[in-house]
Amino acid sequence: MENKSKDKQVLIVAIIFVAILFVSAIAETITYYNRTINVRNSEIASLNTQIANQNNEVANLTSQISNLTDQVANLIYQTSANLTLH
Repeated sequence: MENKSKDKQVLIVAIIFVAILFVSAIAETITYYNRTINVRNSEIASLNTQIANQNNEVANLTSQISNLTDQVANLIYQTSANLTLH
């Protein structure tokens, strides 16, 4: 009888040990994926910053093009006016 009780105790300890290992494996998996997600989120944030910077650069270049277009139009107008006068 005492042997059966001892076997049950060993079995319970083994089950608890396996359960602890299982929970530990799940926790490690969750931790790994959380770290991976955090790294990816950081990369995405960095890319979003780069995109915003590129958008600002495009806006600046567009403004420069607009200014140059205005300057060319003024030069054409002035040249045309000078040719008309002569």
